[in-house]
Amino acid sequence: MQWLQNERVSTLTRRMMSERPPGPGWRAAMNVLEGLRRDPRVFVQEMTGRYGDVVHFRIGHQNLLIFIHPDDIEEILLTKAKSFHKDRVTGLLRVGLGDGLLTSEGAHWKRQRRMVSPSMRKRQIASYAQAMVARAEAFAQTLGDDQQRDIHHDMMILTLEIVTDTLFGADIGADAHQVGQSLEIMLESFLHYTRTWRRLLPPWEVLLNHPVLGMGRGLEARDALDKVIYRLIDERRAQPDAGRQDLVSLLLAVRDEDGSQMSNLQLRDESLTMFMAGHETTALALSYALWLLAEHPEAMARLQQEIDEVLKGRSATFDDLKSLTWAHAVVRESMRLVPPAWAVGREAIEDVEIGGYLMPSKWQALIPIWNVHRDPRWFDKPQDFAPQRWLEPKAQELPRFAYFPFGGGPRTCIGNHFAIMEAVLVLVTLCQRATFAQAEGHSLELHPSVTLRPVGGVVMDVSRRA
Repeated sequence: MQWLQNERVSTLTRRMMSERPPGPGWRAAMNVLEGLRRDPRVFVQEMTGRYGDVVHFRIGHQNLLIFIHPDDIEEILLTKAKSFHKDRVTGLLRVGLGDGLLTSEGAHWKRQRRMVSPSMRKRQIASYAQAMVARAEAFAQTLGDDQQRDIHHDMMILTLEIVTDTLFGADIGADAHQVGQSLEIMLESFLHYTRTWRRLLPPWEVLLNHPVLGMGRGLEARDALDKVIYRLIDERRAQPDAGRQDLVSLLLAVRDEDGSQMSNLQLRDESLTMFMAGHETTALALSYALWLLAEHPEAMARLQQEIDEVLKGRSATFDDLKSLTWAHAVVRESMRLVPPAWAVGREAIEDVEIGGYLMPSKWQALIPIWNVHRDPRWFDKPQDFAPQRWLEPKAQELPRFAYFPFGGGPRTCIGNHFAIMEAVLVLVTLCQRATFAQAEGHSLELHPSVTLRPVGGVVMDVSRRA
């Protein structure tokens, strides 16, 4: 059976051999739970190494399938996307985020995607570049010589300032601290709940609203966020300004095909979703990119050489992006090695064939981006940080879903171009003005929950660059 792990076999052959994919039987339930609790990335590696590209396991009543081959992932996320909804874990986010693009389904999702898309097009997000660079430069001014800083904490503050500028405009002012604090509480509350695999068992879902066992503090933080968001929406409706380019103003002005506008509730849901997605994941991407550059000084030196040659001491602009090829490669490679969203999930809404197996309705699909990005079948020396791989012709020959830090198919993250632009411009601005080194006695420990968060921060030594 060893050859099954390395070769793709025909649908007929697989069906003749087994009615369902291989995997640990029900007797191994406790080992499965322990593996998931300890580190789901390691669990996935062990399971796929033993059973192959498709693995079946159970948690209580729930059937789950792991998929790590790009062809199978393409079927789930793209060619057969209509047979799936977001997984149940993502569905739990609805308690805090409402029915935004991340959590909604069906006709409501299609309408919202149609209305939000114009504000995320390349021409529109180009107008946000100046605000991103200005905020990064202001942060760089606070850096002194020989400082030890938690870069993740710094990046969380910086990306919050950027998202408030671009989402609501700079006039959020005094509310910025409240928004940042509430976002962090809400996220931590949800992460605390989802750290246990009880979330897959239906009786526990009703406890989300329990003040002690569920998201009590998170719901209070959500209510505080709602007050700020609804006040800003009311102000925009009362005083519309066609010249405003912040995201909320654009969404207020957009009309659907039937002439309808977004309601205040829909604007709230999309705004909060953008806050969470644009704030947390970009901060993680920047933190990990800086850590990896500090770990590989030759890559940092090449980046700073490119910055000096392209910018010649001035501030970065949107037009510089096309010339910052090494900076783009660094961001892409850091998101390959340490993807902020380490996995995506889907739930089958009908019986569907994936990878030669029948996946029944209600079964959950786990697609571990972390593990796919480190598969030696697609990447040479996959554990190495090697930005140059993205500058080589071989990068164009990768299977479509061998690299997908923003997901894929119709549910691809709508803010992916915004996020890449922000990551490159902020990274370039910071490395133009400072050097970063790994602090002695500190390492990078990761915890995979909804996102891949650093345990104890990302502590680095920072100095001004001559």
